[in-house]
Amino acid sequence: MLARSVPLSASAVTRRVRRLRSEGFIAADVAMLAPKLTARRLRALVRVQVHEHAEERGIAALRASLAAEDAVQMILDVAGADDLAVLVCVRDMADYNALAERLFQNEPAVRRYETSFIKRVHKQVRW
Repeated sequence: MLARSVPLSASAVTRRVRRLRSEGFIAADVAMLAPKLTARRLRALVRVQVHEHAEERGIAALRASLAAEDAVQMILDVAGADDLAVLVCVRDMADYNALAERLFQNEPAVRRYETSFIKRVHKQVRW
C-alpha cells in the first residue's frame, strides 16, 4: 500500500522500510480498527492536573500505571492548565467509572481530572 502512495517501485519502498525499521525510525506497524467495530465503545479524553508539589517519582508512577492499563490508548504530557491528557476506550459507563476510580480518584499525585466523552470523530489520521 505504501508503494502506491510514493513515486518509487515496490522493491525500493521495501528496502527503505527495512532500513528505516532496522535503524529504529519505524517504531511499530499499526492496524486501525474501523469505526463500525469500535462505535459501541465509550471513548473519553481525560485531562489530568497533578499536585503542584508532587514528586517526579509519583508522576512517573502515575504514567506507569496509566501505561499498564489496556483501556488507555494514549498518554500525552501537555502544556497549559493540565499536565496530562489521556485517551481511554472502555466498554461502557460502569467500566469508565471503575477505571476513573482506580487510576485517578485514588491516585495521590492527581490533584483533579476532568473527562470529555467523545461523541463523534470527524478526522483520524493513520499514523
